[in-house]
Amino acid sequence: MISDATGRGAEIMTSRYVLVLLLLPAVACTDPQGAAYFPKPHRGAQLEYSVEYTAPFSQVQRGTMVVRTEGDTSINGRSYERTVIVISGIPGVGQLIGYTRRTREGVYEIDTTAAPGTEVLVTPFPLIVGSTWSATVGASHTSSRADAVERMALLSHTYDDCLKVSSTQTSNGVTTTSTSWYARGVGLVRGVGQNRGVTMQFTLTSDTR
Repeated sequence: MISDATGRGAEIMTSRYVLVLLLLPAVACTDPQGAAYFPKPHRGAQLEYSVEYTAPFSQVQRGTMVVRTEGDTSINGRSYERTVIVISGIPGVGQLIGYTRRTREGVYEIDTTAAPGTEVLVTPFPLIVGSTWSATVGASHTSSRADAVERMALLSHTYDDCLKVSSTQTSNGVTTTSTSWYARGVGLVRGVGQNRGVTMQFTLTSDTR
C-alpha cells in the first residue's frame, strides 16, 4: 500500500512533468526545423501509454495514460488546442488539461495560475540538436536541451529517428529531472522523470490518429 506522502509525491511530480512532456504540439512540416518531432494531432486523436511509478520502500505501481485531443477552444480571441490527459492506476494523479497554440516562433501554453488568458512561450522554434530553452509557468521553471537524435527500441515498435530532450524542472522547491524521446512524425514515445527518489516512466503503446 502506498502512503499519502507517496501519493502527494506522485501528484507533485506528475502534473507539470506530464504537461511539459506532452503539451508540445508543433507547426506543419513546412514550418521551422524540428517541428516534425511534434506532429499536430487532429481532433479526436488519442495516444495511450503504459506508466510505471517507483517510490522508495514500495512496489512498482503500473498504470495507463491516455492523451486525447478535443479540438480548439477560443480564449481571449485566440485559438488554443485543448488536450486532456487521464492517468489511471497511479495514486494521487487524475486528469490534467492543457491549452496550447502554435506560431512560427514556437509553442505557447496558457498559464492557468495567472490572470485568465495569460500565455507563456514554452518551446521556441527552430529546434535542433544543441538548442537550449527555458520557460516559467506559474511556480514551475523548466530548462531544456535537445541532446541528440537517437534510435529508440520499444516492445511494440522501433523508431529510428528520435529527438532526445533533457529537462530540469523546479516547482515549489521540488526539482524533477527528465529525459524524453520524440519520434519524427509521431511525437512522444518515451519519457523518464525522477525526483526525491521517485521515478516515473511513460512508454507509447497505441497511437490512434
